[in-house]
Amino acid sequence: MGRPKKNMNAVVTGKNQALRKHILERSAELFYKNGYSNVTVDEISKYADISKKTLYDYFLTKYDILNEIVTVLINDTNKKLSEVVDNSALPFTVKLRESFSVAAIAMSQITLNFMEDLRYKLPDIYYRLAEFKKQAVIRFFSKLIKEGRQNGYITKSINQELAIALFVSSIEHLSDANFFNSLPDKIKNKYPRTTQEIFNEFIHILYYGILSEEQRSKVSIF
Repeated sequence: MGRPKKNMNAVVTGKNQALRKHILERSAELFYKNGYSNVTVDEISKYADISKKTLYDYFLTKYDILNEIVTVLINDTNKKLSEVVDNSALPFTVKLRESFSVAAIAMSQITLNFMEDLRYKLPDIYYRLAEFKKQAVIRFFSKLIKEGRQNGYITKSINQELAIALFVSSIEHLSDANFFNSLPDKIKNKYPRTTQEIFNEFIHILYYGILSEEQRSKVSIF
């Protein structure tokens, strides 16, 4: 049996776009919750409350749905980060808070299991997401560090390139299922369960450090 043929005569209208967005949103919910491999086209059409024929009018395959979900995620996140980081009217502290918030929201639904499924079943999508995270961190975090140092919010004594590399490495590994599985059980049992929780905890440590407020003023490491 051949692949279902897309309806090339479908007119693009506001209603069509709304339904396309609806399919993507419903599919994303299923993929993030159950993993890409564990979701069928039948389940997507049922969850989206549409027929399979209607689904195939918009997407040829389940892979096409996921590919567009990832494209939308990347484009929307880049756009929102640019609107924050490149906005000269925003104070640095607001930029820092809002950019972290944008990143956390973008990754809020992405689970370790979902990424692990992609790593083995769809490595092209997995590495596309991984590369996006890395490049986004390098691009936007570099701008924030440079601006923060210029305006006196970030100490100039740090090595900027090392700080960026540490941030990239942390984001890359902390949400990696293989890394998680290599940890001792006593750590895994208390490890954050979602990408957003991991990201929020990491940002908190990065922003406030590990010393208490009382001790930060007393301790000098170097």
